[in-house]
Amino acid sequence: MSVDANAAVDAVYRSDWGRIVATLIRLVRDFDVAEEAAQEAFAAAVDQWRVAGVPDVPRAWIIQTARHKAIDRIRRQTRFADKLDAFTAAAANLTVEAPDFDPGDIPDDRLRLIFTCCHPALALEAQVALTLRTLGGLETDEIARAFLVPTATMAQRLVRAKAKIRDAGIPYTVPDTKDMAARLDAVLTVIYLVFTEGYAPTRGETLVRTDLCVEAIRLARLVRALLAPPSSEATALLALMLLHDSRRDARRDAAGDLVLLEEQDRRRWNHAQIAEALPLVEEALRGSPGPFALQAAIAALHCEAARAEDTDWPQIVRLYDVLERLQPSPIVSLNRAAAVAMVEGPRPALELVDALTATGDLDGYHLLHATRAELLRRLGCAAEAAKSYATAIGLVTNDAERRFLERRLRAPLLPGDRTRRREIDSLSRGSRSATSCEHSGAAPDPGVGRPLLRCFARSASDGPKPRNGLRFSCSAVGMSGRISGPTGVRGAGPRHAMLLLQTHTVTTRRRLAMGREDDMVPSVAVFTTCPSSRGASPAGYGAAVRDVGRWSERAGCVGTLVYADNGLVDPWLVAQLLMTVTERLVPLIAVQPVYMHPYAVAKLVASLALFHGRRVDLNMVAGGFRNDLEALADSTPHDRRYDRLREYTAIIAGLLRGGPPVTLAGEFYRVTRLTLIPELPPALFPTFFVSGSSEAGRAAARVLGATSVEYPAPAAAYQPAVASPEARGIRVGIIARDDEDAAWRVARTRFPEDRRGRIAHTLAMKVSDSNWHRRLSDPDSPPPRPYWMEPFLNYQTFCPYLVGSHASVGEELRRYVEAGVQTFIVDVPRDEDDLAHTAQAFEHAVAAVPG
Repeated sequence: MSVDANAAVDAVYRSDWGRIVATLIRLVRDFDVAEEAAQEAFAAAVDQWRVAGVPDVPRAWIIQTARHKAIDRIRRQTRFADKLDAFTAAAANLTVEAPDFDPGDIPDDRLRLIFTCCHPALALEAQVALTLRTLGGLETDEIARAFLVPTATMAQRLVRAKAKIRDAGIPYTVPDTKDMAARLDAVLTVIYLVFTEGYAPTRGETLVRTDLCVEAIRLARLVRALLAPPSSEATALLALMLLHDSRRDARRDAAGDLVLLEEQDRRRWNHAQIAEALPLVEEALRGSPGPFALQAAIAALHCEAARAEDTDWPQIVRLYDVLERLQPSPIVSLNRAAAVAMVEGPRPALELVDALTATGDLDGYHLLHATRAELLRRLGCAAEAAKSYATAIGLVTNDAERRFLERRLRAPLLPGDRTRRREIDSLSRGSRSATSCEHSGAAPDPGVGRPLLRCFARSASDGPKPRNGLRFSCSAVGMSGRISGPTGVRGAGPRHAMLLLQTHTVTTRRRLAMGREDDMVPSVAVFTTCPSSRGASPAGYGAAVRDVGRWSERAGCVGTLVYADNGLVDPWLVAQLLMTVTERLVPLIAVQPVYMHPYAVAKLVASLALFHGRRVDLNMVAGGFRNDLEALADSTPHDRRYDRLREYTAIIAGLLRGGPPVTLAGEFYRVTRLTLIPELPPALFPTFFVSGSSEAGRAAARVLGATSVEYPAPAAAYQPAVASPEARGIRVGIIARDDEDAAWRVARTRFPEDRRGRIAHTLAMKVSDSNWHRRLSDPDSPPPRPYWMEPFLNYQTFCPYLVGSHASVGEELRRYVEAGVQTFIVDVPRDEDDLAHTAQAFEHAVAAVPG
C-alpha cells in the first residue's frame, strides 16, 4: 500500500501541481499561502494515503486539504479578519471577483495564473521564472538551466519576485481583455519553456515528459482562441509545438534511448498533427514573421521531407540567417552553425562554433561542446573530439542524452565518412530546446537586442523548392552571416522589453544600456541628444551629428534624440544621417502635430525601416514656443494640444501596427479606412515618448501607453516608485569625473556665467507655456549638489545638469531609478570621453539599486 500511495502522490504532483496551485491562488489571492498550503497537502497525502488508501479523485483531495491548510495559515497571520473574510467569500463561491468581462474568456485556472504571473510590474525574466515555478512545478535548477544562469542566481530571482509581489501589493487577478496583449510575449515564452522541459527534460531517465508537452499544447490552443484575431506568434507557437511533438514516438527506441532525426521511422510520426500544423505555419508567416514563426518554418521543412536526404538545408540556413538577426542569441548561432555544416561541411561550421566558444557565453552548455566534438570527429581530430565529448558528458544531466553522448564517444568516425554526416545537427538544439538531440528548430530562447534585418520577403525564386510543395522563403539582403550574440542594449519602455535568458557581460567598453542580471533591477536605457543646428555651419553641423552618433553607438546608448522646432534642420533628415553612419543606433525623433499629418509620420517611420532595417522612436511633442506656433497660425491652448496629440499619436500607432485599415472620427483628425504601405515589421514598431511634465502631458502618456519624459527636479523630490505599468523618462545633462573638483572645473569651463544668457532665458520664458520651463525657472532655493541649474538659467541648455564624481552623480541617478525612471536622455556629449565618464556614473547607479 505504501508503494502505491507514494506512486500516486508522485503522479498527482507531476501531472496536477500547476492546476492545484492555480486553483488555490484564485481562491486565496496569496502566492506564498497557496504554494505552502499545496506543499503541506502533498505531505499530508503521503502519510494519510498509506493508511486510508488513495482517494478516488486524488487532485480534489489535495485541493480540499490545501484549502484547510490555507485557512489555518491565514488565521495565524496578521490582519486575520480582512484576509479570512475575503478567503471565505471566495472559497464559498469558488469563483473570482467579477472582472470587466466574462471570466469564461480565460477558461482555465492555469491560464489565468500565467496571465497573472506575467504582470508588467515584474521584470520579464521574473515573470517567466515565477510562472514556470508555480504553474509548471519546475524545480529551481531546471528553471536556471532554461535561463542558462546558476541555480543560486535563479533562486534569488524567485525570492525577490515574490517579495516584490508582496511589498508592492501586486494583485493576483485576471487581467482585462485589453491588457492581455501586453503580457503575450511572456505568456508564450512560458508555455514554450514548459513544453521544452517536457520534450527534453533537464534530468532523469526519461527522454520525454508527455504530460508537460500535452499541457503546453493545450494552453497554446486556449491562448490562440482568446485572441481575436489570433496573434501570429501565438499561431506560430502552436504550430511549432505540434510539429515537434509529432515526432515524439519515433524519437525513442524500445529501450527508451534517443533515435537521431535522420534515423527515425517517419511512418511513426503523427501525420495528423503535421497536417494541422502546416497551415498554421503558413498563416503565421503572412506579413512580418516573428521568432516563433521562423522556428516553426524550420520545423516544417524537416517534417515536410519524406526522407532525411530531402531536407532543404540551404533554406534552413537562410531562415536561421533571418532568425539570428531578428533574435540574436548564441543558441540561435549554434543552431545555425549546425545547419551550415549540412550545407558547407564541418570545417566552416567548426569556425563558427569556435567563435562562439571563445565568447564564453555557453561554457556550461553541454550541447556546445557536443556539437564541437561531432564536428571534430568529422574532420578526423579524434583526440580533440574526445575532450569535447568528455566535457559535454560532464555537463549533461539527462540520462538518455548522457547515454547517447557516451555511445558517440565510443564510436570513432573516420575522416571522409559521410554516412552519418547529418548526425551533427542532432547535437545542436536550443536552450532547453524542444529539439533534444535533433536539429529541427531553433531554441526557445527569446534572446535580446534590436533587429538588424535589412529585408524580409517571400520570393518564388529563393532557394530550391521541397518536393512536397510547402515553401517558406526569405531573403536576407545585406546579412553577413557572421556570429552575432545579443547586443546587450535594451529598448526603452515596457512595450519593447525583451526577455533576456542569457547573461552577457560587456568587458571591452562601458555600456550605457545596462541592468543587473542577478536580480530584479530593471535595465536602464540611455539616449544622447543630437547637437543643435542653430548657428552651425553646414559642413561643421554634419560632422558634429556623425560624431555624436558614432560616440553614442560605441558607448552602448540605445539612441539619440533629434529636436524639432522652427529654427532647426528637419529632424527626419538628421535621423537619416545618423542611420547612415551607425549600425544599430535608434533615432528618437521629435514630432509635433503642427508640422505634418500623422500619415506622413507613419510613412517616414516605415520607409526608414525599409531602407535601414531598424526602428526609429518617436518623441511626441504637443507644442514648442508660443511664437513658433503662432507663426504657423496655431492658437490651440496648452492642455488642448495634448488632447490633439492623443488623436495624432493614435493614428500613427494604428497605421504602424498594421492589420485592419484605420478609421478615426476625432475632434482634431478624421481618417477613413487608411492603410500604410510599406508595412512596418512588428519587430520595428517604435517606442513612443510624450514630452511634458504637466498633468495633461502625463495623462496623455498614460492613455497612449507611452514613456512620459520630463526635465527632472532634484532626485530628493521624488518618492520610490510603487508597482506601476507607467514608463518614465527624464532629460538631464551629466558631467562626471573621478573626483568632485575635477567635475566642477569642467562644468564651469563649459558653462561660464553669462549675463546676456540670463536675459535671453528670461525673454524665452515669456513666450513659453511649458510647465517644466516655468517650474525650473523659479526654484524656491538653490538645489543641492550634484543638481545644477546654471546652464539652464543662462540659456546655454534646456535641461538641468548633474555634476560631481562618478559616485555622487551615480547616487543621484540611483534615486531617479528607484523613483521609476528607466529612460535617461542625456544632453549633447562634448566628446567620447564625456560619454565614458557618464557610463561610469550609470554603473555606480545600477550597482547601488537594491534588489
